[in-house]
Amino acid sequence: MNQNDLESISDFGDKVDIIAVQPTNKEEMDRTKNDIEKLLRKLRDVKEGEEDFVVSTPESSLDTVNQIIGGVQIFIAMVASISIFIGSLGIVNTMTTSVLERKKDIGIMKSVGAKNSHIFMQFFIESSLLGLVGGFIGAVVGEIIGIVGTISINSFVNANVPLSFDIGLLAVTLLGSFLIGGVAGIVPAMHAAKQSPVEALRE
Repeated sequence: MNQNDLESISDFGDKVDIIAVQPTNKEEMDRTKNDIEKLLRKLRDVKEGEEDFVVSTPESSLDTVNQIIGGVQIFIAMVASISIFIGSLGIVNTMTTSVLERKKDIGIMKSVGAKNSHIFMQFFIESSLLGLVGGFIGAVVGEIIGIVGTISINSFVNANVPLSFDIGLLAVTLLGSFLIGGVAGIVPAMHAAKQSPVEALRE
């Protein structure tokens, strides 16, 4: 930015907050940084470790950004893990209730020749599809939030970040949701498969 334009929008007067320095040799970035620190200590009459200024390089700024991004990723992973746990409990609860409500149906199926494996697979696939539907809804909502967020950021900072849609990530998400739903439904499916046809029909 031209200095005149900077002065017109910032009104900093004679105060200087930032000095940008470009080294003649990029390979000597760290040496340049050390030389600037020595010079500023001398000019401001401060000892090493008592500096009232900060000298940073693009690499150090990038490290800071990466640390922030890493923290955000850890936070997102924690939220996702909690969501998966709660979703799994919901599937277990739903499938357990379904087994209790359909005891008579299970008894009828067994009485006409259905094997334990048939009953197990029916409830197992049902719970897997339940997880798949939940994952699909979550993916759609997340994609909408991402699109709205990208458009809002572009409008706010006058940027032009392109919208992206990762088919591979969506496929992995749906597959993971399907598997998680299946795993969560194993216990209810086993409980359904072990039902005694006589007792189920009595109830």
